[in-house]
Amino acid sequence: IYFKQDIPIHFKNKKIFPISPLPVKNITNRIKQDKKIYPFSFVGHYQKSHTRDDRFELIELISKHFPTSKLIYSHDREHQINDKDLKKILVSTKINLSPSGRIWDSYRHTELVNYGSPILLPKNDSKICGEEWIDLHDCIIYETKFFEGKWKIINTDELIKKLNYVLNDDNLQKSIYDNYRKKVIKEHTQKVRSEYILSIMRK
Repeated sequence: IYFKQDIPIHFKNKKIFPISPLPVKNITNRIKQDKKIYPFSFVGHYQKSHTRDDRFELIELISKHFPTSKLIYSHDREHQINDKDLKKILVSTKINLSPSGRIWDSYRHTELVNYGSPILLPKNDSKICGEEWIDLHDCIIYETKFFEGKWKIINTDELIKKLNYVLNDDNLQKSIYDNYRKKVIKEHTQKVRSEYILSIMRK
């Protein structure tokens, strides 16, 4: 048997099992943050030869339509900041960005649960553990498509409308985050993923 991160959705093999998304190690107590000053934030790396193009496209799209967002990124890792400053940004953000990396999966998909805000992530194009992510229920989803050798975001106008809708509704943000937290606790901790792997091995 084989466990793999990026199994295509329509790939069929009874001996190959998904392990995405990367599980979170620890879930901290709920963070109380009254003032969220950034509509979106992202601190990360972008390298054209290694990172999916939709990551850069998403950041540029957010930068254009939501200029007060906190976006710190580079292709040479000059964006790196200390953990204290990073945490301060994440807890001060209404919606945290969790774009793809080299593949759909990203450690951010689960680790951002510790900062009290819903996440924006691409719809999965690979098999995942647990149930599917549900748009406007436990996350905010954007669609991507592989076209002419690149991953591109589709329906960008609809995406911007949806993001404005969520940003203007504090109760909806809270509801999405609460469901996101429940989902990660139920399906995407290291303990849960370990039990999943051991269960398959025993069978």
